[in-house]
Parts: sequence; C-alpha cells; structure tokens
Amino acid sequence: TEDFIVTLTMQTYSRTIAFAVLDRVEEAEIEYKKFKDLFEKLPSELMMYTNPVKSYFAVADAMALGELLYRKKQYTEAFEYLR
Repeated sequence: TEDFIVTLTMQTYSRTIAFAVLDRVEEAEIEYKKFKDLFEKLPSELMMYTNPVKSYFAVADAMALGELLYRKKQYTEAFEYLR
C-alpha cells in the first residue's frame, strides 16, 4: 500500500543517516541504494498534507547523500548537498 512504501522509504533514509554517522559507510551506501530505489517507486501524486511526498524525500535524499559524501571526506561535494 501507499503507506507501506512511505514507511519503508523513511526507514531506509533513517538507516542511511544512522550508519553514516556511525562511520559504517559501506552499510550506509547499501541503505542509500535501497532508499533511492524506493524513492523512485513513490507515486508522484501521493500527498502528505498539502505537499507531494516526493518533495519531502527529495530533501531527505540531499541530506543522505551529503552525509555519505562527508563521511567519505568529500567535503566540498558534501556541503553542496547539505546547504
């Protein structure tokens, strides 16, 4: 169902951030790939309040990628996503 894919997307985003912060970068990259796969499957018409769900996860995508790049010591690229 739609709620399930949103929940899974949020879970994989959260796991990406958690693994990255713990410097478990390989595991964070695996979760990020799962997140991206789920993000692409989100229906574009799915709304949360008055905004498309994809817009929330677009911000999460930038944050997760920025965090991963930061942990890989790619600081310039990381801050491009984290601004």
